[in-house]
Amino acid sequence: MADETHPQKDEFNEQNLDSVEEEYLYWKKNTPLLYDTLVSHLLEWPALSCQYFQAIDESKTDGVIHQSFAVGTFADDQSQNYLMVMGSRIPVLNGDMLNQGKVFEHQGKNSTKVIKVDKKFIHTGEINKLRICPNQQNIIATKSENGKVYIWNVDLDEKSVPVMTLSDNLATGFALDWNTVNQTKLISGDNKGLICLYTFDRQFEAKVEHQDKSAEILKHKQSSELPEGVHLKTFENHGMAINDCRFQRIHGSLFGAVSDDCSITLWDIRSKNVPFMRIVAHINEIFTLDFSHHDEFLLLTGGGDNLVKLWDIRKFTKPIHEFEDHSDKILKVKWSPNNESLFSSSGEDKTVKLWDCSKIGNDVTNGDHMDGPPELLFTHKGHKGIVEDTCWNPHQEFGILSVDSQNILQIWEIDDKIYYDDDNISKAGNK
Repeated sequence: MADETHPQKDEFNEQNLDSVEEEYLYWKKNTPLLYDTLVSHLLEWPALSCQYFQAIDESKTDGVIHQSFAVGTFADDQSQNYLMVMGSRIPVLNGDMLNQGKVFEHQGKNSTKVIKVDKKFIHTGEINKLRICPNQQNIIATKSENGKVYIWNVDLDEKSVPVMTLSDNLATGFALDWNTVNQTKLISGDNKGLICLYTFDRQFEAKVEHQDKSAEILKHKQSSELPEGVHLKTFENHGMAINDCRFQRIHGSLFGAVSDDCSITLWDIRSKNVPFMRIVAHINEIFTLDFSHHDEFLLLTGGGDNLVKLWDIRKFTKPIHEFEDHSDKILKVKWSPNNESLFSSSGEDKTVKLWDCSKIGNDVTNGDHMDGPPELLFTHKGHKGIVEDTCWNPHQEFGILSVDSQNILQIWEIDDKIYYDDDNISKAGNK
């Protein structure tokens, strides 16, 4: 993946800037109709990656829902980068009148009352991706621009260093994922086509649990120099950049990778380090993929051809369906963990789109094609910069966390009437 895919800021000519601003103002005017929650927060630096922690605390005393999430900075060359643990404090409101029972906080000073930084860990290099360990939520893996993977225990003091550094990927990269079934496994891919599979044993778990801020950072270049309690297996993609890799969520022995060579490769970690399946899936480079939380065979991909494609890996010759509404490169696709038919896509057209696979094949009537294809549920237009990453809220069916290249972080949840067939609201969202 070329570095220019993630610019530090967008460049517009005056005409484009005017049209973006007009569209943003129109969207902002309609937000009371479209959202139950919308909080916009200005970060010090852009972020390429974000993820919710699983924990949630609904306080009965102050009527506030507390949630935490991790964000990695993408600062300029002269500035320090951080792995940040942040928290949101969303009031629980109820009411029958329009706009009551809703939370809106647009970018500004007041947003710091809703969102704040709880911890900032000094990080070496920009954070291309971060992933929270599924069964140990205090453990976060970060993928640095220098190619190294850092393992953090965020329960420790924010002055702590990483508990481990894995440096087998010698090139920069954006691919990183924990195994959700065998949760001691982590994969990392780089721009030279090398995928590293790390397996951590109980010695690693003990080391992480008792690590303190004076710990030595463990470095290695060969498998014989691996930190104690870590095992390595490597996979080669013929020198082509690995832009994303994800474990299959239900069995955990399979993972997929997508590449600059327009291919999807599927691998079995129990067998030799060659893919058991490879197809050319898009006409341009592929930036993202995701396996379903609910169906072991379903896979999404998105890429430089502005398309999202839905695949069944049992019939891996052509996609089940193509989703077409983005006007620029797609950088992220994410299945909803809460609803088996929903997923999100986002990228360089500065939008986040929510899709409903249950609408595939529905007829388009009465001019509905003007609002997009029938599967398009909603278009979020709250960002003025490239949407670098999104994460579904694990406790809200329609809640999303998103970050962009203009330093904006947003927490939002669409009005559930949009999903439950309120056509007027749905059309307002996609106009």
